[in-house]
Amino acid sequence: MSVTTTFTVKNNLSIPTTNHVLVFLKPVKASSNFQYIAWQDLNPAIGGSQDFDYVIDLGVQVGDASSGNPPGPQSPVYSINPGELFSATNPNGQGPILSTKNVNQGNLTSAQAGVINNCNSPVTSLSMTWTNKGLPVVNVGVNSNDVINQGKTVSLELEPKIYFMAADPTLVGKNFTLQDFSSMTEFDLVAGTTGVSVEWTRGNNGLGIDEFSFKQS
Repeated sequence: MSVTTTFTVKNNLSIPTTNHVLVFLKPVKASSNFQYIAWQDLNPAIGGSQDFDYVIDLGVQVGDASSGNPPGPQSPVYSINPGELFSATNPNGQGPILSTKNVNQGNLTSAQAGVINNCNSPVTSLSMTWTNKGLPVVNVGVNSNDVINQGKTVSLELEPKIYFMAADPTLVGKNFTLQDFSSMTEFDLVAGTTGVSVEWTRGNNGLGIDEFSFKQS
């Protein structure tokens, strides 16, 4: 059973800012075609703090990518566990849906969740939105050169890392593409950690680099 880790993010800036703290998750072996979404959007006041809980609680939504970006008809979000492989179909020529029967026959490891494109009426290129705790993490199959064609399996395994950045909240949303994780502060999550205090600071009288420091409990 996954341990829930509570992050407490404290704003220790010396001056007001329009920036929020955006928190991202990243899949293992992520493609440069993926579109990343701020999983958490935090806006603590100066001297104040804001919490969020991290635990692996995956979901996936599939859609018809053939109509472009944004995709066409989309399914509900289906809960999926690591080790499970679901099949996407489009019965009666309608939008794609998922069968929640696990068809993993060793295709995936116990740490991976996956979807196989079995749409054939008509053949459909899929898009996918992967979520964690009900909030979107990454879009797959929405770029023109990122084709999830018939028979292809897309898997997801989240890195044991949390990425923090400070940015204006206009960057949040399904259309926000993040390719460069080097501009972020990376936190390596140790298994069994139940609490992490995160301090957000900015030197040079509030004009310096955004910095995040961490204390585990």
